[in-house]
Amino acid sequence: MKKACAFLLSIFILFWAVSAKASPYGTNAWANVQIDEESNGQMDEHEASASIISNNTYAEAKASAWLYHLKGFGYADIHEEVLAYSAGESEFWDTYTVTASEGVESVRIGMRIKLNGVLQGEGYGNNDMWGTRFNVYVYLNREILLYEAYAGLSQNNFYVDSSSGNLDIDDFTPVPHGYKLSDFTDIVYFFVEPGEFWINYYLFTGVNIGYEVLSTGWAVSDFYNSANFEIFPADPNIISLNSKSGQGVVPIPSTLLLLGSGLVGVLAIRKSIGI
Repeated sequence: MKKACAFLLSIFILFWAVSAKASPYGTNAWANVQIDEESNGQMDEHEASASIISNNTYAEAKASAWLYHLKGFGYADIHEEVLAYSAGESEFWDTYTVTASEGVESVRIGMRIKLNGVLQGEGYGNNDMWGTRFNVYVYLNREILLYEAYAGLSQNNFYVDSSSGNLDIDDFTPVPHGYKLSDFTDIVYFFVEPGEFWINYYLFTGVNIGYEVLSTGWAVSDFYNSANFEIFPADPNIISLNSKSGQGVVPIPSTLLLLGSGLVGVLAIRKSIGI
């Protein structure tokens, strides 16, 4: 089963890479479920869903991908000993152009991330193994990891972390058989050179029943209340910041524009008098 899931994931990544190169912005959604050797999957530009159902087993996955708004859902309810897997994945990418005051070599950009979701599960037997998790990744120019946040829950563990250090266990509220994340907001900053840059945003939600051993139980990773993102200027030297999609960028505050124009004026005066 792991080989089949890895193969499907590699197909998704290949599809993403080709699509990303073909367009300055876009979206992909992918859903996959597997119970033992039976699998079902769907890939779509915006909405994907897949499920497997029988008398004693059920698995469902869905994903929604829109610019600056991602959703994912994975669920399994297994009443006979099997290996089961369910995952919903979504992603979008956009290209940005930033201009800056003359002579400025790099500028600071801000990114705001908002997350809502729930992780729950339990085994039907004393020795059942199960797990549920979510991951958020944001990459700059396909290479530089700008942001990562994740959490996972299993029969004997709950872990939470983020690259910013701002997401932790205290941000989750206990609910029956799990934990809920409500209206969590994170802000990170990064530097780019004036010109064009590209960012990819990715959400993964997945569950599994059983690892090396067959198991029963249920688990859900429900982030269908979504992950939202936005980009904003965070540097007085920025003159303009735009996205190719025309979405997702907070307008430059008038205070920054005034400060930036003031700096340009000062530079012009210094240059004219030879300072």
